[in-house]
Amino acid sequence: MINVKIKLIQLILLVFVLILPEIVSAQGENLLPLPKNIEKLNGAFVMVKDKTIIHFADVDTSKLQICRKQLNLIFAKYFTVKSKNERKIRTIWMGIPARDQRFKELCLRYGISLSDSLGREGYVLRVADDALIIAAQYEAGLFYGVQTLKQLIRNYADKHNIPAMEISDWPDFSFRGVHDDISRGPVPTLEYMKEQIRRFAELKLNVVSYYTENIVATKSHGDFAPAHGSITIDQWKELDKYAQKYFIRLIANFQSFAHFEKILAYPQYESLGATERLLSPVNPEAFKLLQDVYSEMAPAFHSPYFMVNGDETWDLERGTLKEYTDSLGVAKVYADFMIKLQNELKKYNKRMIMWADVAMQHPEILDLLPKDIIMTAWNYGVHDSYSAFINPITSKGFETLVSPGILNSRRLMPDYNIVIANIRGLIRAGLQEKALGVLNTVWDDDGDALFARDWYGIACGADQSWNVNNQSLNDFNRRFSLAFYNDKSDKFMQSIRQLMKLSEIAPTQGMNYAVFKDKIIPALGKKTFINRAEWLSVKITADSAAMFLKKAEARINAQDLRALHLTVGQYQFMADSRLNNLSAAENYKNACLLQKENRKRTEKELLKSLNKIDDICLRIIQLKTEARECWLMENKTYWLKHYLEPYDEQLSMFERVKTNLAEAINDFNAGYYLPPPNEIGLSIEEIRGQYFTDWLLCGPFTNIKNAGRKQDYLKNAGGESGINPREGDACLSQDGSNKKWITFHSPQNAVIDLNAVYSKNKEVIAYAFCIIESKRQRSV
Repeated sequence: MINVKIKLIQLILLVFVLILPEIVSAQGENLLPLPKNIEKLNGAFVMVKDKTIIHFADVDTSKLQICRKQLNLIFAKYFTVKSKNERKIRTIWMGIPARDQRFKELCLRYGISLSDSLGREGYVLRVADDALIIAAQYEAGLFYGVQTLKQLIRNYADKHNIPAMEISDWPDFSFRGVHDDISRGPVPTLEYMKEQIRRFAELKLNVVSYYTENIVATKSHGDFAPAHGSITIDQWKELDKYAQKYFIRLIANFQSFAHFEKILAYPQYESLGATERLLSPVNPEAFKLLQDVYSEMAPAFHSPYFMVNGDETWDLERGTLKEYTDSLGVAKVYADFMIKLQNELKKYNKRMIMWADVAMQHPEILDLLPKDIIMTAWNYGVHDSYSAFINPITSKGFETLVSPGILNSRRLMPDYNIVIANIRGLIRAGLQEKALGVLNTVWDDDGDALFARDWYGIACGADQSWNVNNQSLNDFNRRFSLAFYNDKSDKFMQSIRQLMKLSEIAPTQGMNYAVFKDKIIPALGKKTFINRAEWLSVKITADSAAMFLKKAEARINAQDLRALHLTVGQYQFMADSRLNNLSAAENYKNACLLQKENRKRTEKELLKSLNKIDDICLRIIQLKTEARECWLMENKTYWLKHYLEPYDEQLSMFERVKTNLAEAINDFNAGYYLPPPNEIGLSIEEIRGQYFTDWLLCGPFTNIKNAGRKQDYLKNAGGESGINPREGDACLSQDGSNKKWITFHSPQNAVIDLNAVYSKNKEVIAYAFCIIESKRQRSV
């Protein structure tokens, strides 16, 4: 019996030891990014409004004025307690010991020593009863110490004191960046870009690159920049100067090879393209265009880098380039052009950054390019290991950035189930492969994304870029809620978790934005199908997310929640509109069946159907208003019309049904019979099961000698059994032409109509590809 008690006590102690680090973490590590070291001490720094002063030691305060401004603002908001009895003055000291003997002695008195590991951006933050000290070897370290202090003040404001502690902290990567796509629709206002910079800086990010194609308004080529959707060179200069105050390097960025279709669409630039989307690398006038743009953009940016992109040049073997690539090879043509770009940028003392995907597809490119180019290895999937995406580049001697992705493309919001795993895995591999740094990407291919929904992924990238850590996702979520939104309720993260469940429910098609645009009203004379059970599952999940979001207590950055409310509202609308539409169709069907023997019940069924359609119309109007306001909180008016088009199209469809119903009711009241459902737009049936509506298509291929399926038309791209295509991948056909894989989304469940894609062709073969994921082995 005694032995059992002893073992039980040992077990309790073991459980306590295992739980204790979590308790400490919950109390003291609600910081983002996660600091390297936190040592708990006795005592607390009382936050008294009229008894706290800020004192800078002998440092270049011109670089740190923003720190004083930030601390004064946060003092005014959180140092609300006044004390008549408190006589002790508390000082916040900031300085560089090596430059100030008095500050050095102060640091020694409090036991603060700065190790070499702190580097240029590390700091030590000491919280004591009577003083709070931030010491660093350079101004950047002091700035990042202030960012940590701001979070501590917010975290402990309710208690009016900060527990005594010492934080010593430094980054794993010297290059910690965000790459934001602003050329596919959303073009942010200058005010919002400044807000982004302020928030990036608190996350200790130090590089920002805005991906641009046609939205740069230069003096030499202002004709391709859209009205109400461009950024002038003077505005870039203003933003660059603003970023420097926050210790952020703004990198000039201009797409310089593929993805050039927006500029080439103008008649005056059409001749510069090798294809409709690829700038010709052998046309001197095309290169002259880039020279002109570089001559204005490069000097406008303070940083020593310039991002030329150069990714996804699928068309190098097409159009006017075919004879060159047939003769010299794709690698030679590509590398020669990139070297020309690099030499041009050297005139402005800029170091070139480029994407590495084309070089990975044609590895000989890595032997042709100079080693002072910075290569960017990108991958946006989830893998057991990411080294294969990085090592081929670093092993060739290139400094390399790793680039995970916050994928908005074709989604109502990023699928964070994929995004977070991708960010953590790729950045960890980058550290192992000794990468130069991180460039976390935000892509908006469809032009429908709101940046406010991306901050969770931005924060995860910042957290890992500063301190590659293995903390659980729950730990990160807690720190994110508290540090980024000061939400102590955890309701914000619960809403995110509910939203992510939507990606696993079949009808959302992985949160595909196309589902929101689907025409759920059938064309006259046609029929459509709705799965009631699965859309009810979407509704329950979206309603749950809405409930949590309503209870979230965001004390800072609360404006982001409007974009989340919009997303939740979009899913609630998608579910409700389908369920109501199906129910309205059933009401109308009942009316048709009852019209001969029971006019009263018929009228009730018709009115129910009309009211349900009317409710949907009202929801669309409300949702459109909210979408417009969310857009304008971030973006210029450019592209707003396109952004709101899906709402207008949905409203138009339902208004048409509403009109048809109203006319049918009037005719019925006049003594006529009701028209059949397919003449109203209500020929809708419930189905069970789910159909694959998203595919990649490739073709058409000429049906060689009527060989049909016996012929492998993909043998030049790995063959039918080995193909694993992505959108844009090309396959060389038997007749020498390239066939690209394109995305296809069917707007109707249970109907996959390819006539719109291949209707003009006869006696041809095409391929449809999709990936089916299953958690278990089963027959389907």
